[in-house]
Formats: sequence, structure tokens, C-alpha cells
Amino acid sequence: MKSKSAIRRMLAPLAALAILPVATGASAVTTLTLASAPSFTLGPQSASSPCIIAGTTCQNGTFAYTNFQQSGSITAYDEFSPNYLVSDLPFLSFVVAIDVNTARGEEYLNSFYLRDLTTNTVLYQFVASNGNGLIGAPLANNGNGYGDWSLGKFDLTGLALTDHVQFEANYDHASDGAESFFLVSTPAVPEPETYALMLGGLGVVGFIARRRKQQG
Repeated sequence: MKSKSAIRRMLAPLAALAILPVATGASAVTTLTLASAPSFTLGPQSASSPCIIAGTTCQNGTFAYTNFQQSGSITAYDEFSPNYLVSDLPFLSFVVAIDVNTARGEEYLNSFYLRDLTTNTVLYQFVASNGNGLIGAPLANNGNGYGDWSLGKFDLTGLALTDHVQFEANYDHASDGAESFFLVSTPAVPEPETYALMLGGLGVVGFIARRRKQQG
């Protein structure tokens, strides 16, 4: 039978792992990347992929969204989503898909933000520079309810469920009315610190197994 001191030595690595910081996924500002989305992979807008800001009616079920329905006479928008409780969001890990409705090719997404209103902090942001906000290039599926572009990835699993969050989209040169932004669920990806914790735990398990084999 092993002595208490031997058991303490074997458990020491586990104790060290227990105090490793685990990333929350939303503790600092994360820069978003605007990416072109292949046709018919993001969407359609629905209760399972609900709009947060839209330029037309979305089939959201009971999930609230901001409707900026326009006739095309207004070309520049600074749109805010409703104020959501984190617990009210349909999922905490997602991308934001953008369904563009434009007949011209010069429309730009100037910026996009997700703010934690409870802590008064910006969690995620996209700010266009050097022309990387162009979303109005010729589109084969203009205004079809699917995402032409995506912003992501968002992971809110580290936020308190009682926090209030809000999305903001700013863009200009719209020609067919306001655009639609909606959420598409994605699997949560562990942060680097979480990987370190997992690998460390596997290492400890292997260490204990080897010790038992040697002493068996």
C-alpha cells in the first residue's frame, strides 16, 4: 500500500492543473473576419437561424429582432439589434451571416460590434480598412435568405447569463434596402488554455498508469 507522501507526490500535478486559468471566450475584444460564404451553406433565415437585424421580415419564431425594412431610398445604416439577455440567445457559439440585397457592387460594411451592455465593453468587433468591408460585389444569390458573407466566430460561453448584449451593424451604399444579419450555430472551440488543461490531465493519467505498471 502506498504511503501518504507517495500519494501526495502523484496528485501534485493534478493540483497544479486545478489552478490553471481557463479562458472564458469573451474576456477581451476579439477582432472579427469578414468571409465570403458559399451559396446555400449559411441559412436559411428561420427560427433555427434567427435574424438579429433585418431589412425584411424574418421567420424568427418568437425570437425578437430589429426590422429596418426600407424601400431602398435610404442607403446608409447604423442598425442596432434588440437588447438581449445572454440567456435569451438561441445558442452561445455562432457566426453572424449577412444576406446582402444589392443591385450594385460598391456596398461596404463599415463596422460590426457585439457589446456587453452590463459591463460596458466591446466583446467582438469588425472595422473595415483597406477595402476589406466590401460586401456588395456581384452576387448570384442576391436577397435569397441565405448568408452571402459571414462574421465570426462568436463564443459567449464565458459570459454571465444575466448580462445584456447588443449587436450593431454600420454600412453604406445599400441600393435595395437594409441588409439582414442572422445567427448560425457553430460548435464551441476550446481556448488554448483549455487545450493545455486537457493535455495536462491526459499526461497525469498516463503518469499514474505508468507508476502502477512499474509498481504492480
